[in-house]
Amino acid sequence: MKKKAKKIFSILMVVGMLFQILVPTMVYAETYNGFYQVTLGGAPTIDGSTFEYTHGNVTITKNGLSVTTNLFEVVQNDEIVITFIPDAGYKAKLYNAFNGSNIVLDGNTYSFTIGTVAAATLTLTPSFELIPVTTYSVGYIEPMYPNGRFTVDKTSATSGETITISSITPNTGYQLKGIKIFNGSIDLDITSAVNYNYTNNTFTMPDYDVIVSVEFEKIPYTITVNDVEGATITPNGTINVEYGDNKEITIKAKDGYKLTKVKVDGVEQTLPLTNDKITLTNIQKDITIIVECELLYEEKTITKTEEDITVIVKGQFNGNPTLVITSTEAGNEGYNSLITLVKDDEVVFGSYDVSITGGTYKGELAMTFTIGKQYEGDTITIYHKLANGEIETKTTTVKDGKIIITVDELSPFMLITDKEIVEQKDETPKTGTIEYIGITTLIITISVLEISILKRKEA
Repeated sequence: MKKKAKKIFSILMVVGMLFQILVPTMVYAETYNGFYQVTLGGAPTIDGSTFEYTHGNVTITKNGLSVTTNLFEVVQNDEIVITFIPDAGYKAKLYNAFNGSNIVLDGNTYSFTIGTVAAATLTLTPSFELIPVTTYSVGYIEPMYPNGRFTVDKTSATSGETITISSITPNTGYQLKGIKIFNGSIDLDITSAVNYNYTNNTFTMPDYDVIVSVEFEKIPYTITVNDVEGATITPNGTINVEYGDNKEITIKAKDGYKLTKVKVDGVEQTLPLTNDKITLTNIQKDITIIVECELLYEEKTITKTEEDITVIVKGQFNGNPTLVITSTEAGNEGYNSLITLVKDDEVVFGSYDVSITGGTYKGELAMTFTIGKQYEGDTITIYHKLANGEIETKTTTVKDGKIIITVDELSPFMLITDKEIVEQKDETPKTGTIEYIGITTLIITISVLEISILKRKEA
């Protein structure tokens, strides 16, 4: 009976071995048949329940309990779980020595159950291998023209690596304009997509080739020229230039003005300017140009005869001045303010508002009024209303039929003399109609009327 049982057991072992050989695909199943013990190959270092291998560790549980030896027995329906803990950059492999093939792993765990038991040992050998890494190229665009240099720390990298752009060195007169990262296959700006850091000049390598573009530009500067009324400046205002540029500025005084000062960054230029120009060469900074000018005055004598008055004004004038003389009457502001100063025993030679057009004047003006030689040596009083509303009084003597006074401004004038002086003369003064104040005025008006009537009758 014992011999019969031993024979049956031997037959079962052979059948089990043949089953494993003839049906190797069962290796990939979750159930293993024909084994009574399992061992881990590869001579691991055992630390408690951890089996240490090169580049990773392994743990095993049987029916949920940790296994602490690399050779252990199993029985039917035992559940075995092998857990792999690979080092960074590595992945696990599991070799089945019984059929000489690698088990396809899905992740870092492998589990199976024991089916029928036979007199065989299942040898599984864990190992760890470097994960294949795909590298991508890092290209760059050479800066156009000799305007700067830069370096990239890698010419190829794997996805997720940090790429650093360094040694960004603009050539003299240039500055960094911008940095962009492009997809190496298509012309697509991916600067934001690769998280470009403008402080550290770094970006994260994507899973495709890239091209780095570093662009330089000439340093921009400005020339600022102040606007001035008395000069034509071309160009003016704010002028944009670049490092090393040359620029010509034309500065020409307008008619009636002269340049008094031209400064370039505080340095006074020699006047007059050559060909009315300032030439700036090899510009390497911002520049400020200040232009100052003033009205050009020269001594002139201008004369104007208006009806029965001739006025001559001599002084410093700008432009092409023309004298304007306007006789004023009652109702005129200037006349009204001056007539109140005339006394009963005085007579008005004339009241005039004197001004100029086409120019300006400065300083003292010598004014000559034609009175008539019959008043030679007589005294004339001039009331002059100033722009500030004050009235100045000047007294002078007729010489060569004229009076001359000196004033600082042109405005309303009223010429006055004693009534007695006029009554002694046979002619009306050349300054205009004599206007007598009070009763005398009425008598002279009536007398003139009577003479006019008599003449008509005689005719």
